[in-house]
Amino acid sequence: MKRTITLIGIFSLAIFFVLYISAQEGEMVEEEIRGVFIGVIEEKRPPIRLRFDPYEAVIARIGGEEFIYDRQLVLNAAFASSPLPVLASDQLVKPWLKAIVRGNIAFFNPIYGHDVVSWKITITDEKGSIFKTFEGEGPPPRTLHWDGRSNRGVMMNPGILYMYTAEAHDELGNVSRVVGREIRVKGIFYKERGENIVTLDGGRIFRENSDAFLDDGLVLLEEAADIVRENFRTSLTIQVYSRAEALSERRARALGEWFLERLIIPRFAIVNISGFEEKVYKSSYINVIF
Repeated sequence: MKRTITLIGIFSLAIFFVLYISAQEGEMVEEEIRGVFIGVIEEKRPPIRLRFDPYEAVIARIGGEEFIYDRQLVLNAAFASSPLPVLASDQLVKPWLKAIVRGNIAFFNPIYGHDVVSWKITITDEKGSIFKTFEGEGPPPRTLHWDGRSNRGVMMNPGILYMYTAEAHDELGNVSRVVGREIRVKGIFYKERGENIVTLDGGRIFRENSDAFLDDGLVLLEEAADIVRENFRTSLTIQVYSRAEALSERRARALGEWFLERLIIPRFAIVNISGFEEKVYKSSYINVIF
């Protein structure tokens, strides 16, 4: 009997021990060991390597708008510091120069209600004289294009300012008037009686009361030279207008020498270089006819 009880006790202890060990394996047990170790740890710490490019996170954050301190910055700097072959020759056309108007000077969008019985758009010069009018009965067209010419077909003067006003009348006689912004161009390219003409604002080409070129004026002249290269035939005429005839003549001679150098054309191809006094507006402008 005693032996049986002893066996049952041992068997119970064994079961309890097994259950205790199983419970310990399913839990994280933290143990703290204290003491002093005397010796050398020869195990090397494994290197930690980044598995991503830290700059990619920046690029993903900013999208495609710009680059900030990344590899593209170096590429951009190298490209910007490298001379472009097209800049090495004055005889190549530079298509990025587009300050001279080729075509319509401006367009208008006169949008009114459905009860408009008449409308009118008036363009005036800086003296207040009427230069060009658009008018009609009923609702106006959605878009009106202005080619820069007056009611008499005269091309606008790039050396002066223009203004426009718009008005509309409804069925009850009410009037709506709008004063627009100033209209001014640096230059115009157009055709007149079979000739090509580039007209430039002289105030943007020359220094005041001088025949010396402005830096921005040289850029404008480069664009004019491109137009001449593309459309040149046999001859070139230069007309300069300013407040004084003597000043205009000096400027005309300076332009003649400049175009001879840039275009590499024979001297006899420039058939006329003239300077005139502009008496009406006292403005400064240049006609290059070819």
